[in-house]
Amino acid sequence: MKRFILKNDHPDFGFSVGVGNVTDAEGEVLPDESVNIEITSSDEDVLGLTLDETGKNGSAHVGHSGVSAFSVVAKDASGNVLASSTDEFVVTPGDPKFVDEIETVFDGVEPEAETAPAAEAESTGSTSESAGESTSEEASAGAEEAPVAEAEPAAEEATSTSSDEPGAI
Repeated sequence: MKRFILKNDHPDFGFSVGVGNVTDAEGEVLPDESVNIEITSSDEDVLGLTLDETGKNGSAHVGHSGVSAFSVVAKDASGNVLASSTDEFVVTPGDPKFVDEIETVFDGVEPEAETAPAAEAESTGSTSESAGESTSEEASAGAEEAPVAEAEPAAEEATSTSSDEPGAI
């Protein structure tokens, strides 16, 4: 048995199955076509198979994470099993492609309440559009300096935690 480990975002791939040394009871060599081939996947959601018209070739689609056995059974015309082979496919999660959200929690430190742009505009008497486009030096200086000044004490507070306390940095 061969073992394959693939990520679940692995592209589809082709396969073919062949049999060799087909003989009768007297040891006479027979053509491969005298044997019926059955190809199956133990879990189509993990490894989905599509066979061509010959039933010996096809393509495999890697689905969700899990384990699937790729099995081949060779039978004679009467349905008697002559040989079999099984390969194992282990499908793992794919590489990360995006992060929806990041959440941070700091013990003993609380963030300042955020002010919505509309609430700021109402308190200054300007619209949210004009508040965002303000060109006065006072508004520009306040907008640039306030976040830096506010962030520094929080950073100092967070890093001054003793290593004996939970959540220490």
